[in-house]
Amino acid sequence: MIIGPKTMTRNLCGRLLAICAVCVAVVTVSPSLSAHDSGTADALMLRLMSTHNGPGAALALIKNGSIVLDKGYGFRDLAAHAPVTTATLFNIGSISKSFTALGVTQLVDQHQLDLDAPVLRYIPDLRLSDPQATQAVTLRQLLSHTSGLPADEQWPQQVPATRDGIVSEFANMPITAQPGTRFQYCSRCIVLAAYVLERITGQSWEAYTRTHIFAPLGMTMASFGPLGLEQAPDRAQPYRHDGVLGQVPVPWSRLQYLEPLGPGGWHQCKRR
Repeated sequence: MIIGPKTMTRNLCGRLLAICAVCVAVVTVSPSLSAHDSGTADALMLRLMSTHNGPGAALALIKNGSIVLDKGYGFRDLAAHAPVTTATLFNIGSISKSFTALGVTQLVDQHQLDLDAPVLRYIPDLRLSDPQATQAVTLRQLLSHTSGLPADEQWPQQVPATRDGIVSEFANMPITAQPGTRFQYCSRCIVLAAYVLERITGQSWEAYTRTHIFAPLGMTMASFGPLGLEQAPDRAQPYRHDGVLGQVPVPWSRLQYLEPLGPGGWHQCKRR
């Protein structure tokens, strides 16, 4: 999914991305939402939260570019008994991949990148474990999870501290499918695509995204990494669900590894 200025209005785009951290519901709504429709949405959200052990969620329903329902459910912080509001910031997780894909395709539109050119054209020092794959893998394959590189669960659990370190891992990872033939969900492959963007623009992925995506969309409260989320006064505390202990808060320090993995997995946003 890629959401750009032509898809949503400025104020709506950031909000839509923020709520996707919790759940996504695709619904057909009338221009004016009745009490019955609102009650149906409430029941759906509460059921989803119960099914997926979610302590809190936010929902926006959009009709013809306008928000017809904007509501928070549950709690953003269980210890403080603080409710989710329509302004609560969420970690949007892997929806960050959409920002990376948008940034890359902006450069394609500007004829600075070719989705079907070998990645080696842009990163001449790239090495994969298979020399033929090194010559063949394209940006399109990285972004569509069809590069032949293995799925997330087959990569080391320890994430390198830098993006350069992540890219160096590719030389040791087996090619488990011929490029372009099989879908294998690979977050580090999205990081490699972002690394191409960084090489071409001379900017960090964060700086490029802030300037060329956040700013045009009016996403003034968007930020990157766990520190940005932790410092926000109205932010959702991360939790993990334990079968015995219930909702267990995740310490912010445990999330620092997500900084280098940002293009494939982490940032948070809200509308202004």
